[in-house]
Amino acid sequence: MRDAAIFELTRAKSSGQLTESADSDVYELINNATDIKAKKMTMQRFADWLNNRVDRPVIDRTGLSGTYNIDLKWTPEYTDTNVKSTDFGLLKAMEAYLGLKLTPTKSRQPILVVDQARKLPHEN
Repeated sequence: MRDAAIFELTRAKSSGQLTESADSDVYELINNATDIKAKKMTMQRFADWLNNRVDRPVIDRTGLSGTYNIDLKWTPEYTDTNVKSTDFGLLKAMEAYLGLKLTPTKSRQPILVVDQARKLPHEN
């Protein structure tokens, strides 16, 4: 274990709000580069989804144990042209519309140490 840079997924003090799933909802996830639509998503599953979109691990620290429907659209943050002042990148959109934020911090994380590597011989 060693200290590593992570993001903590926490609740923001904003007007955004999550929508709780109905009992009749079935888990579903549809996403692409600029939006996500999900039903019956836990915050742990959302943190796992975020792991593939940010540059460090995401740990769920929301304290929310239910399931939620998420419908979120954002503007890719790498876009320099044709961006309106009302366009939000993923992190700003999460805070504004879902009331969630990613806070950079450090945490003890497991690491993999490769002591030695060998090439296995094979016949040609």
